Amino acid sequence: GIVCAMRIDRGGMIQTHEQYDFVHQALCVYERELGEPSVQSITALTTESVTTP
Repeated sequence: GIVCAMRIDRGGMIQTHEQYDFVHQALCVYERELGEPSVQSITALTTESVTTP
């Protein structure tokens, strides 16, 4: 999904659960404003992909 791509492109850009939650919420707001399809792939991302520093 989008978050995984961001982490690959930006070398561990999202490292905490708080950062993940912020990005997820921001993408949901962006989606609502655009009226685009759901961001289901982000919701499906598990905490296993989020590492702590």
